[in-house]
Amino acid sequence: MSEDIIDSVDGLPVMEIREWAREKHAYLTKYIDACRHVRKQFTSATCEFVDLYCGPGKVMVKGSVETHDGGALSSWQIAADKNIPFSLINISDTDESYVSACRQRLEKRGAMVSARVGSAETLAAKVAGKLNRHGFHLVYLDPYNTSELPFEVFKPFLHLKHVDFIVHFSNNHVQRNL
Repeated sequence: MSEDIIDSVDGLPVMEIREWAREKHAYLTKYIDACRHVRKQFTSATCEFVDLYCGPGKVMVKGSVETHDGGALSSWQIAADKNIPFSLINISDTDESYVSACRQRLEKRGAMVSARVGSAETLAAKVAGKLNRHGFHLVYLDPYNTSELPFEVFKPFLHLKHVDFIVHFSNNHVQRNL
């Protein structure tokens, strides 16, 4: 990670991104909004959101001073705004300060949060093992680069009856690896 940028509003770290990442978050929230009726059918079970690469929860476009919600915060917010919130937001990252910042920001907005520090590969089985097998879950995988997303991250979630994956692969990383 590069040197942390601190948000002047809440004093927590912010991740610097490129402009295209805002579009990525917009697609994520559109998907969550579009599947809200499916989530509504699962209110008697659970409907959890999983982000194994959560970052600090807030982002700033390189060269800008304005902050925006990252994946976990924007996902929680759109679900809560539509009155069909996730029952739990599961976040993790390898950077402890990022996990702490994201957790604090989510809890401030009223989210129930389960936070862990570690690699996605190490924590995927622990997170998946706690999910209700009959619930509806959304697993959002947005690694910092494609080498941090081995197939082992997906495997533990495949036993779930109703799970959607949203996976972001950066074209630049894929082209370099090819």
